[in-house]
Amino acid sequence: MFPVVQKWVSLYHAPVPRPETTCYVSTFEYSRPLPSARSFRVFHLSRPRRAGDRARDDLSTVLRGRIEVVDLDGDCRYNALSYCWEGSIEPSPYAHQRRDRIVVEETDGSTSQLLISPALSTALRYLRIQGQPLPLFIDQICINQADKAEKSQQINLMGDIYRGCECVVSWLDVATRYTDALFDFLPRVSENELLLQLMQNPPRASALLQSGIERRADFGGDETLRQDVEGMTALTREHWLHFPHRGFLEMCMRRWFRRIWIVQEACLGREMVFVCGRRSCSAGALEAVSQFKMLASTIQHLEGATRPGHYRPPRHDADAKHRAFMATTLVFRIFRERAAAWETPAHTNGSQMRRGLDNLVVRFNVDTMAQGPSARLGSSDPKDYIYALKGLAPADDPVSTQLPATKTVPKLPSWVPDWSTHLTNPHGYRTGCFPVFGAGGTNTTAEIDLATPGILKFRGRPLCTVAHVGTHFMHLSDRRLVGPLESPTIVARSIFGFFREVRALCRRAAACPAAASFAAESVERVVWVTSTGGHGLSETTERSLLGGDVEDGTCLLGELWELQLRMDVWPEIWRRRRDGMNGVRGTWVRMREVLGGGGSALARLGADFMYWVGRAGIELRHVYWLWKYLCALPYVWWRRESEDMIYHGVFGVQRDSQIGILKSVLALQVRRKCFVSGAGHVGLGPVGTRAGDVVVVPQGASHPAILRPADMEGQPWEYVGEAYCHGFMEGEAFADDEVETTWFEIK
Repeated sequence: MFPVVQKWVSLYHAPVPRPETTCYVSTFEYSRPLPSARSFRVFHLSRPRRAGDRARDDLSTVLRGRIEVVDLDGDCRYNALSYCWEGSIEPSPYAHQRRDRIVVEETDGSTSQLLISPALSTALRYLRIQGQPLPLFIDQICINQADKAEKSQQINLMGDIYRGCECVVSWLDVATRYTDALFDFLPRVSENELLLQLMQNPPRASALLQSGIERRADFGGDETLRQDVEGMTALTREHWLHFPHRGFLEMCMRRWFRRIWIVQEACLGREMVFVCGRRSCSAGALEAVSQFKMLASTIQHLEGATRPGHYRPPRHDADAKHRAFMATTLVFRIFRERAAAWETPAHTNGSQMRRGLDNLVVRFNVDTMAQGPSARLGSSDPKDYIYALKGLAPADDPVSTQLPATKTVPKLPSWVPDWSTHLTNPHGYRTGCFPVFGAGGTNTTAEIDLATPGILKFRGRPLCTVAHVGTHFMHLSDRRLVGPLESPTIVARSIFGFFREVRALCRRAAACPAAASFAAESVERVVWVTSTGGHGLSETTERSLLGGDVEDGTCLLGELWELQLRMDVWPEIWRRRRDGMNGVRGTWVRMREVLGGGGSALARLGADFMYWVGRAGIELRHVYWLWKYLCALPYVWWRRESEDMIYHGVFGVQRDSQIGILKSVLALQVRRKCFVSGAGHVGLGPVGTRAGDVVVVPQGASHPAILRPADMEGQPWEYVGEAYCHGFMEGEAFADDEVETTWFEIK
């Protein structure tokens, strides 16, 4: 049975392909080598051979076609297929299915067979129903997968192949009734004039989105913004209640949107269509509905955006709305790069977005969160994290032109990131590309020397020597995630230990004479700012996330820091009991003082009675908290949930949305330890930081670096990682024009 097991038949109402089982003895032999370095193959997909109209809609007949060798510099029109080898559905229904065969028709009339994956077989059967007037470039068929030399040569040619095709056909796998509802909804908004204008003018879309977030009624005389809000409000009132949130979420969750190769495949083709089962749409239509989803989800709160008496959706639909809003990032990620690759004004905000290969590698291979819509894209081969993006770089890009033919470089220097590993967003950067700090000074320029192979020389200023490093650091939970949009949570116990240690080390540094990191700042402020790594929230982010009740994130984040530390429930229960007892005793002492010696015995007896009643009430409440705590523990251990749930269950405090802001900031400080110097410097460094390491501020750099001296004098230093040093993140190290700098060599 092909290629879906019985349980998937009930889930997908699309017809399940059941191919013929005719066996062909001879195996197709690829021509070796290809005629030229610019040659590649295309596949002509043939119609079914059965007679009658029924054959056009038949998914079970044998796949047939012809393979032709063409040249990129010749006159050849073709389409390119973009798909996932293992299928776009999770969990994959093709995991335990055997490979299918296609019949390759030779020019002399003979036939042979070629084995392909079940996922590709399903895609070709549905594409055959729609009809393909042009031949297709399909990497699994058109590249000899057994010839490593040909694969390497064709991979380097992949960018030109997709750039030269007429259209990229993006296969999103078989349909469900929810995805069909989405594709049926597309014509309602895809041709809307306002959405098309907003797609071509991102600043207008951003202003409209900000108005929805702030629920603004006064537009400050901006007539264009007022008209955009009114137009989007009318569009939301007409279509928002009918938006297929679950279908949009299902589509965005397809593995196609999270594969590294699709960035190049989707961005380089002049035209692109999405095919899901028997339905299809253009890239512009999907971008329009994604734009509508993003804007309508905020505009719906404005007056007049919803019809009176509209129904409240079920809880599962509300959850789907929230997840679909997050999933929109996955779709816009593709459209932004597509606009940049073709150098169109859309999504560029007036700036040149088509950057070099180094920038592309950082943006698509460094996680801005451990998992979620901005996470690192997937690949079966770690080497593809660089080579899959080469086609997007400009032809004169210095990094791309110097990229070696071999894909592996053994024994990388300490200052070179290993892109085959799981790299997270570097400290002090937003989305891997935009620095938050300017520790190296705005008036200084970086001085770098790469003359010696494997050695990086730069000029900078030594700031301090690490005297003591903490032992606690935050780490992520190993709980199995439910879906691609869920992010791993930070283990609450690690947060408690990290916070307490940062507080202790900051007090230790403040006790030093002329403590360098405590100029005109309280110790408590330095504590929470250091533990959040300077928090790094921009003013726009602070206002949009924290709301209009505060001017910036300082007060609220400090309050949330204290609240998070109190979520260590066991000490918090005893602390509340102790504070309650002290309060009752203090009240009783004041009452006895007021009564003094002149009070009657009955009054003193009443004061004593109130004291013991207060103590009994506190003890009963304490026992009640302990009982709820013990009842919640097995659930948390069994479900491996965050310990924050115990705090909410015991004390009933619900501030999940605000605590989520703090957690998003803390996520960038995972696996970082607090350090102090003998001169009173305090900061955060990588988990491998040791006493004796030196904190250095390179000229023009965004953040300081931690270097480890060599065992022998005169030898190059070793790069440990980036650092946060409180009070020295905005160029303070170079405030004095006469400051002396020195050259550092890193191996």
